Amino acid sequence: MSGSERRLILVGNPNVGKSLLFNALSPSYAEVSNYAGTTLDCSRGAYIEDPSFLVIDTPGCYSLRGPSDEERATREILSALAEGDLLLNVLAAGSLVRDLFLTSALIEAGLKPALIIINQIDECEKQGLTLDLVALSKSLGLPVIAVSALTGAHIVELKSKLSELILAKTTPRTVPTGTRLATVKELRSEADRHFRASQKTSNASNTSEQASEQWLSDLLIHPVWGVLIAGLFFAMVLYQFLGVWIAGDLVNLLEKSILEPLWTNNLRAFFAGFLPVSLVWDCGGNPAALAPFALHFPAGLNAASPEMLTNLQALQSNPACSQNYLFSAADGLGMKLAAGSLLPALTWATGLITVLLGQYGVLTITVTYLLGVLMPLVFFFYLSWSLLEDSGYLPRLALLADRFMVSLGLNGRGVIPLTIGFGCVTMAMVTTRMLPTRREQTIAMILLAFAIPCSAVLGIIQGLLVRLGGLEGWLIWCGIIVATLLITGNIAQALIPGKAAPLFIELPRLRWPNPNNVLRKSTHRTWFFLLESGVAFFWAALVVALFQVTGLLGGIIEAFNPLIVGLLHLPESVSVSFLLGMIRRDFGAFGLLDLPLSKVQAVVAATTLTLFLPCIATLAVMIRERGWGLSLGIWFGSWVLGFGVGGILTRILEYFSF
Repeated sequence: MSGSERRLILVGNPNVGKSLLFNALSPSYAEVSNYAGTTLDCSRGAYIEDPSFLVIDTPGCYSLRGPSDEERATREILSALAEGDLLLNVLAAGSLVRDLFLTSALIEAGLKPALIIINQIDECEKQGLTLDLVALSKSLGLPVIAVSALTGAHIVELKSKLSELILAKTTPRTVPTGTRLATVKELRSEADRHFRASQKTSNASNTSEQASEQWLSDLLIHPVWGVLIAGLFFAMVLYQFLGVWIAGDLVNLLEKSILEPLWTNNLRAFFAGFLPVSLVWDCGGNPAALAPFALHFPAGLNAASPEMLTNLQALQSNPACSQNYLFSAADGLGMKLAAGSLLPALTWATGLITVLLGQYGVLTITVTYLLGVLMPLVFFFYLSWSLLEDSGYLPRLALLADRFMVSLGLNGRGVIPLTIGFGCVTMAMVTTRMLPTRREQTIAMILLAFAIPCSAVLGIIQGLLVRLGGLEGWLIWCGIIVATLLITGNIAQALIPGKAAPLFIELPRLRWPNPNNVLRKSTHRTWFFLLESGVAFFWAALVVALFQVTGLLGGIIEAFNPLIVGLLHLPESVSVSFLLGMIRRDFGAFGLLDLPLSKVQAVVAATTLTLFLPCIATLAVMIRERGWGLSLGIWFGSWVLGFGVGGILTRILEYFSF
């Protein structure tokens, strides 16, 4: 921040709508979530009406004195408060009296807010309630304005008020301590009195609506019905929605019907016109000796003889035949071609083309994977997740899961980083900071690394299991993941001394998610995920392609064979998927989609890859948070866990002829 830059600092409790208010004041984006701990990192952006001001959304906190990361982050920002800054205290209309405790803490600390913003006023209006803002402002001795960041009501008036404060240049922040404390004690009762005195008679429909909401809230946290609802919901989201419709139907449409013919094949066909190339054909109806076989064009397709072109046209008109371009002998790694098939010699030129356009080419597989596979899977996962966030269901899930999480050495709040892990394990590793003790943070990291698949690998594995493993295979996979979670958690809490802290969490009102907010969050998260994944996958594809043309990839596959073929009874080509899985697990899962796997092999491969190695980005976060010792222990432990469970599962499924 430059010395002349002034700041609008939003401070308030969790669930008061600060982040949504931030989005109304700044064109920059902040995530909006309906549970504590989401906005642990402070969002910053230029004020839309005056770019010389920086809007800062601090993490939601209940006090300024506690040990939590949210309180520490807020204290750090407030400790650097400059004379030209404007402190905006955000309160929720439905929890006004409670939220004023933080207001009192700010005043007692000598940080008098420039403006009190009462958000979510639309909820009061729905219930037939009004608030005497003039009387409340007089009681507080501070300007007060009521808005709804969700609906946009009175946001224009808020910006007008902020313009007045900005023109005022300075904002006094301190008053004599004795006066301050006396005012604070009175304002709580005054606020409560003004709020209650202005209450209108609620009609029957409002009362009925509140009763219905309370009934639904009680149902969602019921120890029996709540668990059944959560289980049914996640089964539908993971299996039917992500697995069948998205990872199956939509991904197949985007990848096979759109990107491969329009991008990959056209790009390869262009270079195949004037470069040495072999077209490999696999015709299912042909004898084994002839499938697959290669037609070799040493000077490219444009220089092909009439006889070769006739053969080529006959194959292209046969719907049973599939075509693939190979630009060097290295590009045919793992292919068993028919006798007499020729491939271009490996030279620096054909090697370069292989790196760019081959099976793992950076210009082909990167684009196809990111846009055809990863983008729809991640977007629709985040869409589902955002609906849960904005509805207010996640805090109820934490309360519902508290007893189960205690058995893992955590409290119910630990369900939040674990469920975030289903979106991105690396991101979830960062959010373990929100847990109250170092012991719980360590246990959560172990569980995330060993048993939680991220959204990209999750969606691909759902598609693989639905297509090849069926419902039985999917249930086996789910059972093993849950069992691994339970066993790992119990072992971790037995080895790490201490007890889980008790759960204290607020249950916000249930509400219909705002479509614009849900879409904006989903798009934002997907975009940044793809930016990060695009760079990582580009380098991963480049490294694998270089390994391919230098022969190192073949050596690595040979080294993996005792584990892949001998222990897991999987095809040799699966080694490439596990190699990619070391870089990012979703890269490895992607490689399984096009392999000819049996039902047993699909379940074993999906299970092993899920439990196998956290990706490099996750490892880097673990090292940063917990050091090399624990991180490398988890990394090597995942080898033992993944291949150990996979080997046992292989033999059980084969014994029972699954």
